[in-house]
Amino acid sequence: MTPVQVGLKRILASYLEHEEDVVTKRTKFDLDKAEARLEIIQGLIHAMDILDQVIKTIRASKNKADAKKNLIVKYKFTEKQAEAIVSLQLYRLTNTDVNELIAEQDKLNKLAEKYRKLLSDRATLEKEIIKELNTVKKEFANPRRTQISEESAKVEIDEKALVADEQVRVLISRDGYLKRSSLRSYQSTNDDDNGLPDGDKVVYENTLSTLTNLYLFTNKGNVIYRPVHELIETKWKETGQHLSQEIGLDSDEQSIRVFVFDKLNTDCNFILATNDGYIKQLELANLQPTRTYKSRAMTAIKLKGKDSYVVGVDLIKSDNHKEITLFTHRAYAIRYDVSEIPTSGAKAVGVKSANLKDDDYIVNYVLVDSKYVDLMHVGLITQRGAFKQFKLKLVNKVSRAKRGVLVLRELKNKPHRIVALMPYAQDHLLHVTTSSDRHVNIKTTDYPLGDRYSNGSFVIDTTVDGTPVSIELGRPISSQN
Repeated sequence: MTPVQVGLKRILASYLEHEEDVVTKRTKFDLDKAEARLEIIQGLIHAMDILDQVIKTIRASKNKADAKKNLIVKYKFTEKQAEAIVSLQLYRLTNTDVNELIAEQDKLNKLAEKYRKLLSDRATLEKEIIKELNTVKKEFANPRRTQISEESAKVEIDEKALVADEQVRVLISRDGYLKRSSLRSYQSTNDDDNGLPDGDKVVYENTLSTLTNLYLFTNKGNVIYRPVHELIETKWKETGQHLSQEIGLDSDEQSIRVFVFDKLNTDCNFILATNDGYIKQLELANLQPTRTYKSRAMTAIKLKGKDSYVVGVDLIKSDNHKEITLFTHRAYAIRYDVSEIPTSGAKAVGVKSANLKDDDYIVNYVLVDSKYVDLMHVGLITQRGAFKQFKLKLVNKVSRAKRGVLVLRELKNKPHRIVALMPYAQDHLLHVTTSSDRHVNIKTTDYPLGDRYSNGSFVIDTTVDGTPVSIELGRPISSQN
């Protein structure tokens, strides 16, 4: 495509096409979300109708997986419905108000019908676009200030020079919401009232200049560029805008890491690692925004398979002296110099990070400066609810793409498997979240440093609290505590 001059009619037509695309993508996203929730609600209502049988079946099952299978076979629940039922704690299952579920079902059915009509009926879609445009007109309209003249002058404008340099509060969530708010709005709102929907979580939050730039990486290998001044300004207690309003992303795509740059000519590299054992370095110079950055995400890494996803992204200087240690689900750890990871293009898969067994995958990695390896500890949590912490230096350094060494003792029955890990150089409070949305705090001072072959200590009763799914770093713990 080449640049061409077009008239006002073509500009307006293109804008309407864009509006149609935005409304359609947003509606599809909302419909998928409503239908997914509706499936769960219908399953819970059905479960309430046969509650005694459901409870009896769950209690007679060997484990969670067996309970799901029995519910599907005996009562024709779907996979997602069965998962929702077995994830509920017993008191919530028995105390759930059926009337509330039916009311939510009716509400979701009405919303889904509205979304389907928007997607299937052209006239309804056009009415929605007109309604939204009228709302914009009502909110932002002002009298015309320009004057029509027969003379014209060529004026070159530095867009950044028109942006006021001010400090704002920026938030980006895992599920794709992003916003900026004035510091006054932020400071006048309660700490826990950030406007995000239930179940979403903050990936990045900080006070930034409107002249800075954001790089937002997703678990599907995409990266989205946004200058801070282009983020829609809202009140802090409001949700903000969703990425799907401008960019087409997968329904299960999540934001995992955000980086801030004052200038885009910084000499630095990104490191990206995937669950299926690939890794690469990518220069910032090879990830510069194009003219389509507002409507299209850039590719940061090509994923090998349909089930592949990015487990982590980090930023390093090109002359770094860092080491990386990757941990697998089956408790293998491999440590080597980052210099062994070659630099690749944006659309490359990268190279092998580890020699994985067929049923194994990368859980996460630890990136640390070589001179600080002796100080670094790693805390990991297993699917059986055991916590273990040990010194990172116990993992011997080798070359890239090896199998690595075991950091848990392999058991014949119910072997421990790593589900999450966190590095730290001093004692911390760790926050563990389970599959039933329970939150368990762990003081690292309460547990000894283990050797490489120990399996740690049980800290979570998985039959009561659910299976651990994530671990996050909390506040440091002083020696006096």
